[in-house]
Amino acid sequence: MKTRTLFSAVATAVGLALSSSSLAAVSAEEAMRLKNELTPFGAERAGNKEGTIPAWTGDLVAVDGGYDPKRVTRADPFANEKPLFEITAKNYKEYQDKLSNGVIALFEAYPDTFRIPVYKTHRTFTAPERIINNTLKNATSAELANSGNGFTGAVAGTPFPIPQNANEIIWNHITRWQGISAEGVNEAVMVQPSGQRKREVSNYDVYFKYYDPDVTAEELDNTLYFYLREQITPVRDAGELTLVKETVDQVAEPRKAWIYLPGQRRVKKAPTTAYDTPSGFILTDEIDLYNGSPDRFDWQIVGKQEMYIPYNNYALASKDLPDDVLLTPNHLNPDYTRWELHRVWVIEGNLKEGTRHLYSKRRMYIDEDSWAGAIMEAYDSRGELWRVSTAHLKMAYELPAMMSQPTVYHDLASTAYSVSNLENGKTGMRNILAEQKPLSFWRSANLRRLGKR
Repeated sequence: MKTRTLFSAVATAVGLALSSSSLAAVSAEEAMRLKNELTPFGAERAGNKEGTIPAWTGDLVAVDGGYDPKRVTRADPFANEKPLFEITAKNYKEYQDKLSNGVIALFEAYPDTFRIPVYKTHRTFTAPERIINNTLKNATSAELANSGNGFTGAVAGTPFPIPQNANEIIWNHITRWQGISAEGVNEAVMVQPSGQRKREVSNYDVYFKYYDPDVTAEELDNTLYFYLREQITPVRDAGELTLVKETVDQVAEPRKAWIYLPGQRRVKKAPTTAYDTPSGFILTDEIDLYNGSPDRFDWQIVGKQEMYIPYNNYALASKDLPDDVLLTPNHLNPDYTRWELHRVWVIEGNLKEGTRHLYSKRRMYIDEDSWAGAIMEAYDSRGELWRVSTAHLKMAYELPAMMSQPTVYHDLASTAYSVSNLENGKTGMRNILAEQKPLSFWRSANLRRLGKR
């Protein structure tokens, strides 16, 4: 498959291959673009000339009374809309200038079943006023540190709303606004080509220190968030607890993790989990499409492009949608997916000489409005496309914030796929309005007290 060149006027303006070396923050004059030409988060405020992408207005699109805090469900603001058209294996070449290489590969791998229902585009992303104000401040104060492996001078907002290189875009994705505290049930399912399913369930709590209103940039102490997981299934792992302290610069200070083993009733420091360490079906650094230090790849901006990506996917979270309907062989049931035309930043990382990773190249497609990754493509050591991951985005309008749920990881070699953060059925949920827990909760010494077995 030929790799298409994706350029735009924006890409030309910022340069065709910007390095990830540290650059000074943007000027106060340039930051003022966030109040007129650009959205408060750095996207182009105007729509496209064809009218197929509307202008961003900042209006919150929601359903009155549509959020049910007991079931943690959201009504679909666009439930009455019908697809404008469908893209299939028979007609995808008519639209391939707006399709990623990975999506084209899915058409070619599953020509009889994979399809994309394309709906009217709604630019639904917005965030609280505090996040908007902090993003404006970050624009003139945030700087990359340690060759792009960390940053300073930013807190509680997008650090680089007017990015000057690909590493800044990666940090925008990693630090994007998703609330302060959240709790829920994570259901992950691996689906074999035969349709056989293997499910894992865990409870989790997360505290985004980066977004705590009482924490300044100087007080972050190189910490982005804390994450606690309690394994529910499989039964052999039930009761196991894992606590993670996610650092900003993981080269200077690697991610820290501790495990409570119920059989031994003891807490121990977990082995280093980063980069291409396996995490079930996927690799550790492709959770959320990409996380952790960007240091093993040379990242560059390819450009900005109009592209069909998963967006406003409320139907996938229906409590009335059973697994045997949604989780069809090879991919999700297209009847319940929603794709829209949006502008995305396209960035590419090539493995640095002398470093090791299972992937030789990665390409990410990141929503310009929310900075959420929508598609990730991963290439093997021969340079062949291996894995294609899609995040089915939707607004949690009760906060508001953009959520990446569910995320689907396709393995083109095995034709199996895995889905994380499922919300369909009776148990999957994510409460992003959870009460903030005291700092003592996030200490490793607390794990044994929390242990139930």
